Formats: sequence, structure tokens, C-alpha cells
Amino acid sequence: MCAGLVADNGRSVSPRRQSRDKLRAGRSACFYADNRFKRWVEHNEKCLEMKTWLTGVSFGLALAAAIFLLVWPVYSGFNGSRATRATLLQVDGPYALIPVMFPVLTTLIALLLRKQWMRIAATILIGGFAVIGGFTIGLFYLPAAILMLLASCVADSAKLRDVFS
Repeated sequence: MCAGLVADNGRSVSPRRQSRDKLRAGRSACFYADNRFKRWVEHNEKCLEMKTWLTGVSFGLALAAAIFLLVWPVYSGFNGSRATRATLLQVDGPYALIPVMFPVLTTLIALLLRKQWMRIAATILIGGFAVIGGFTIGLFYLPAAILMLLASCVADSAKLRDVFS
């Protein structure tokens, strides 16, 4: 990665540039930079394991669905002659937080523990929740359930860099 000094071919070079070139050409500085870069790449490859990445995206989708369901007015109806709209919290109160946050907490636990058995259990729980609650709020969590299924089925050696190379 580092090259040696190039001859200046008789041109005058400032003392500042000479010292900078000597530092760049020094074996120890170059060796230190190369090893530091290699350790950084190895660390990032370990951190960006495909299973962890998919579990994190599944958590993000579940959180986005929960926020949408709690904030967006999903109920509509008529009060006399005028149309009314209400959110889950307005209609059901704080009790609505339990079913809405269940998939979010399940994916968060799977993300924090990073164990295969937890990913499988989270897949079963979120998939069952999406199927059972399919006519109400369950279908909002279907993308998170699909990504959790992919996270529990992907090979152990899969890395994020394999997708982009």
C-alpha cells in the first residue's frame, strides 16, 4: 500500500515536504497504518454479520409499524352527520400499547441477544402475531416477520459484504 521515496530528479523540494515524504516512506509508519486499516476492516466485517443486520432491519420495520399504528388515525366513523377519525390510543387507551409493542419488544430482544434460538422464537412469535392479527394490526408487522424469518434462515458465514460484491 505504501510506496518508497521517488527521486526528485534534481528539482528542489522544500524541507517540509522532505520530512513529510520521509515519514510516508518510513516502514514503521506504513506498517502501522496498514495493520490499523486491516484491523478496522476485520472488525467491521464481524460487526456487519448478515443475521444481525437483518434482525436490526426487522426491528426497525416493527418499530415503524408501531409508531404508525399509534400516531395515524386508523379508526374512522360517523358521529351524527360528520365524519370522525381516531388513533388506537384515543379509542383503546393505554391498553393498545400491549399488542402494538409486542413485535417491537420481540425483535429488540432477538437483536440484543444475537442467538439463533432467539431468532427462531421471534420468527414464530411475530409470524403467528401477523397471521392471528391479520385482519386488524397484524399485517403491518408482516414485513418485520419476513425479515426475521430470513435472519433465522441465513447461513452462519454470510456477511453483509457478500451482498454488495
